[in-house]
Amino acid sequence: MSFLETNESVKLIITNSFIEHSRIRSKSKTNINIKNSFGNYELIGFYLVSINYNPNDIKLKDWKSLMYYLKKNKLIPDLLSFPTSFNIFGAKKIIAQSTSLFIPPPKKSLKLEYDPLVGSKEYKIKLSQSDLLKTRINLEIRDYKIKSPLININKIYLERLVISNLIKSRINVSNIHASLFKINNLVSPQELKLSNISAKNSSKSEISFSNSDLESALFNNINFKNFSLISFYKSTVSEAKFFSCKFPSNILNYNNFNSLEHIDFGIVDKNIFYRDQYHTFLSLKKSLEKTGDIYEAQKMKSLAYRYLEKMKGLRFFQDVIPLKLNKWSSDHGISPIKALCWIIGVSGLLYFLLLLSFDHLQFDPNNKKWYSALIINFKYFIVLLNPVHRVSDLIPKGEEDVNSIYLLSFFSRVIIGYLYYQFIAAFRRFGKI
Repeated sequence: MSFLETNESVKLIITNSFIEHSRIRSKSKTNINIKNSFGNYELIGFYLVSINYNPNDIKLKDWKSLMYYLKKNKLIPDLLSFPTSFNIFGAKKIIAQSTSLFIPPPKKSLKLEYDPLVGSKEYKIKLSQSDLLKTRINLEIRDYKIKSPLININKIYLERLVISNLIKSRINVSNIHASLFKINNLVSPQELKLSNISAKNSSKSEISFSNSDLESALFNNINFKNFSLISFYKSTVSEAKFFSCKFPSNILNYNNFNSLEHIDFGIVDKNIFYRDQYHTFLSLKKSLEKTGDIYEAQKMKSLAYRYLEKMKGLRFFQDVIPLKLNKWSSDHGISPIKALCWIIGVSGLLYFLLLLSFDHLQFDPNNKKWYSALIINFKYFIVLLNPVHRVSDLIPKGEEDVNSIYLLSFFSRVIIGYLYYQFIAAFRRFGKI
């Protein structure tokens, strides 16, 4: 482990290097530039921290001796997959970027080029996109003491990106792939722009915001669909702006759109968690409606009602039953197919019960005449689909009026009429603004 402390205003440069463990502290306005380097770096008190990876400019003569040292000491078989970490505390400006995020596979991984600085030809390594996916770069930025820090992260593959405990910060994160992206305890940010962000590994990935002020945030082309866990826990988002963001297409896939449970003093309060989730999704609905994304806004409303249904203290007949019926019939107004299936299913059940009430028919699953009767009397199934039918339309000639037929007619009118309403409401959801 290496340790360095500087008191003078200098500029430190680390390039094409591997440092297994290092802790570098600055007590003055010192800048540090780290380029094409791997290892573990703890950087404290710098004015400017610049981290840069250029996949087309890795000098072989530097890396050749480095790889030999690593393999000889059995530290790592592949430098690219080494878990590299940058823990940054108290920096005023932070820049992390790569020259190119999407690069085609090189025709030659080694290329002989003339280097004017060295005055001779030397080999350089050209990395492909598959090589960049192997990288495991972790970046963590935090500190309450520094006000108005500037953070710019662009065109880089990251294993983890954690930004926490910042006041009045200016943050711009764009064109990144990350397995984990977290923003925690963000207070009154002056600027928060997040654009073109997707999961590096969709099977185990997380994007989460907790205890943060996101009212002024701009989310542009965030691929939430690829993250296995999405969280906006205890974060204000009603005034945030969402543009061209990709959300899960099916409401059933929104199980990943969840949050870490509320934990205070080791006690998990489910009701507080459900209430927080309810308000979070209502805020997301409001924010999406302001940017004109009614399609996703309606999904957020459905999720909010799902958590409302789980809360304690609701009235059973006035609150719980309507919420459950709305969820079962149309997922709170977003699934016309579900409502249509219920219409056909309930009508089929009532049709079966109607045939059982006929005196001239006896239910016998082993008798083929019973199955033929289902087809012959199919007109009564069509009648049941009409919520304003007459009772006489359900009684064949020669049959007596019985109470069961009137009872079936009453229930079919109420249930089918309600399901038609849910079906139409789900279709008209795009017209609601």
